[in-house]
Amino acid sequence: MNKIKLAIASLLLGAATGFAQKPFNASGTGNPIIPGYFADPTVKKFGDTYYMYATTDGSGAGFGPAQVWTSKDFVNWTLMPMNWPDSHWIWAPDVMKHTDGNYYYFYCQPCMIHCGVSETPRGPWKNILGESEAVLVPDRFVTNAITLDGQTFVDDDGSVYLYWGTWGIYKGFGCGAGKLASDMKSFTETRLIPNTEATDFFEAPFVMKRKGIYYFMYSSGSCHDHTYRVQYATSDKPMGPYTYRGCILETNIDGTIHGPGHHSVLKEGNAYYMVYHRHDNPHSNRGFHRQLCVDRMEFAEDGSIKPLIPTHDGIGALALSLVKSKNLALGAKVRASSFYDAGFRPEYAVDDNNGTLWRPRGMGQEWIEVDLGVARQIQTIWTQFEYGTQFYQYLIETSADGKHWSVFADKRNNRLAGSPMVDFGKVKARYVRLTFTGGQKNGFGGAVWNLKIFDGVEASAPQQWLGLTAADW
Repeated sequence: MNKIKLAIASLLLGAATGFAQKPFNASGTGNPIIPGYFADPTVKKFGDTYYMYATTDGSGAGFGPAQVWTSKDFVNWTLMPMNWPDSHWIWAPDVMKHTDGNYYYFYCQPCMIHCGVSETPRGPWKNILGESEAVLVPDRFVTNAITLDGQTFVDDDGSVYLYWGTWGIYKGFGCGAGKLASDMKSFTETRLIPNTEATDFFEAPFVMKRKGIYYFMYSSGSCHDHTYRVQYATSDKPMGPYTYRGCILETNIDGTIHGPGHHSVLKEGNAYYMVYHRHDNPHSNRGFHRQLCVDRMEFAEDGSIKPLIPTHDGIGALALSLVKSKNLALGAKVRASSFYDAGFRPEYAVDDNNGTLWRPRGMGQEWIEVDLGVARQIQTIWTQFEYGTQFYQYLIETSADGKHWSVFADKRNNRLAGSPMVDFGKVKARYVRLTFTGGQKNGFGGAVWNLKIFDGVEASAPQQWLGLTAADW
């Protein structure tokens, strides 16, 4: 019955929007764009590379190491480490390039904002004020603005503004805003953008400018349920006053895009894309397992933002892919030692969908086996485990007949974290078997978002945690 309701809802959505909406568990969907639990994304393009800075999620408290996802095509992403912050409370990070040529990294802990500086988008970073956890914006730095979710905006004249706030729904509360001094260490002007201007302001401010109009976007509702959504207001000045304009992104009809919010915007040519997080579906757990998605953002002739239609399709590639080989595992026959339930089936590991995964029933040694149909040359295998920021230990074997097995990659003593995990070799085989043997944290089994098998050497996403490349094999 639930599947029938979902199908009817999807058909209704397609009729209402004029296009057929893919179901959340369709093969090859573009959303989520990242294989893992992350939230509060800031997306930037520096040079020919896209950078996704985000809160590590899935731990129940937003704990995680300093990291950034990078991509050349906006489809194939590699998780990269950073040296700072050295705290595991790294919420809502944002990075901007200043006119001085340096990059500035803002992140928050409850309830304060820190700033780091570097010569590159990935670091090494150092706190701009000296000590590692020196505070740039303390709590209530602006009266009645609770300090969280710092986000920058650079105006046409190079002036840098910072916006921040959470729980701005109380009477007299709202969003803090400030114009940064040229040294980025202090403010020359501050203001409270009250919730009378930004209706229902809760958190996650984001400001952009288009054709002389300043757009102040933010999240409203509860971040734990379907009420989380994106609204906006406009002004002719970066710090307001602002005029409320309405809601532009919310939970979809069938609920499979649930609680979308805390976004940023990427401008590519004349196109605009909104990157946001949504709750993991259909396994949403009070908003603590969020995933990153992207959809096109469009404007009406009068400059207003059209309501976004959130999709499972996403937007696809924004540049030529560096991956030249066909993914032999896509849609292949697959079997496993076990699977948790119907929502975590083995075939979800070979569907190239970052919103579905295979999860074994047990926490011990479990395996998944891919049947390519005929013997094929295999030179690269990518494994996207459930939690890319922790290490997994595993064994990959291949076989021509399903009876006699040879080792392709022995990572049973692995201490390397990353996503994807990349293994190189050269063998002709029909079967590939991945066996999970252990990991960094007890209670986390060998669940896999995607297992990708290539006949060529695919070195565009090497295990960058240690700087290893295909040449090392």
